[in-house]
Amino acid sequence: MGKDLYEILNINKNATINDIKKSYKDLARKYHPDKGGDAEKFKEISHAYEILTNDEKRKIYDQFGEEGLKHGGGGGHPFAGGFPFGDMGGFPFGDIFGHRGGQRREQQKKCDAKIVEIEVTLEDLYNNKTIRKNIQINVLCTGCNGNGLKTGAHSKTCNGCKGKGVKIIIRQMGPMIQQMQSMCDECKGEGKIIDSKDKCIICEGKKIITIDKKFDLNLNTDIQHNQKILSENKGDEYPGYIRGDIIFIMIQKEHHTFKRINKNDLHIVKKINLVEALVGTQIEIKHLDGRIIHTSTQGNIIQPKMMKKINGEGLQKNMSDLVIEFEVEFPKHIKEKYKDALEKICEQKVPKFQKYDVPESLLLNFDGSINQNHQNNDSDDDNNGNERVECAQQ
Repeated sequence: MGKDLYEILNINKNATINDIKKSYKDLARKYHPDKGGDAEKFKEISHAYEILTNDEKRKIYDQFGEEGLKHGGGGGHPFAGGFPFGDMGGFPFGDIFGHRGGQRREQQKKCDAKIVEIEVTLEDLYNNKTIRKNIQINVLCTGCNGNGLKTGAHSKTCNGCKGKGVKIIIRQMGPMIQQMQSMCDECKGEGKIIDSKDKCIICEGKKIITIDKKFDLNLNTDIQHNQKILSENKGDEYPGYIRGDIIFIMIQKEHHTFKRINKNDLHIVKKINLVEALVGTQIEIKHLDGRIIHTSTQGNIIQPKMMKKINGEGLQKNMSDLVIEFEVEFPKHIKEKYKDALEKICEQKVPKFQKYDVPESLLLNFDGSINQNHQNNDSDDDNNGNERVECAQQ
């Protein structure tokens, strides 16, 4: 078996065309023979690039590897048009590629996973709330057990593909004649068709029906934003396929008071005035479970942006902390008569202002934002983990 084309280009299987082009450019610069690089490595990189930037070839490679490209003649996907869940499943590989006698072992395919986003609040996590989610899934029809037929009826071999599920297409490209295999459009790749009079009256020959299923998700403070929770084999069904999974993606909503930091600490901004910053103040904080936390800054002079913490009052009780960041609001002006008092309090001299020989520049308010510009010297010419947990269902 040859090397994996994705590994050759140092990309993953979900890489976009732009990702492929960028990686190819970087590797081509490194291994190009004209620049003293490895000629064989450069050929290998160019070969991978040629296949993965061609949509049809990439589809064939993803399904069957380079062996599939050899048999398919570099043409269209033998199942172009797609199967019910974007996968093959249960088709006679030997017949398709002309190797009869079961030389290729078939693997039962699995239905695509169903992705469900769940919005949760910090209160939900902190209080270990249980969320009930109603999800529509496809299951085998109860009226025909997933065969699409009325009781006693039979399906027929598709005349379009003679039961193989694929059709041979001959295409002439200049002096060359190309032979390709494409999924049969009459039977949708199944090799059999059902007459209208023989279709199951419940699913109308579709073999599956859509039902509502209730799932209970038990939340806890270990759940992170964008975390995936897998409910294995609880998703869509289709005849001949392993039942699909449901992947719940937990989306943590922004909170009006608290911010989650350092994984499980909580952060809050508390505004105080200058007097409170100098002599201290009492603080009340309403926590995520409704409790009121009392604390004070007595005996501390609080600097702007200073942070203090309360141990054990983070998102995980007794295991993480509540961080308080202080925002000190200064007075907009100070009367002249108080300046002498400030010198005594702060033990610092109030500066005396002098006149310069040149005009003094005017200092104005700045209401804009600061952006750092990062220059990328290597410009692109083209301009271009699932955690398994138990999930109760009803």
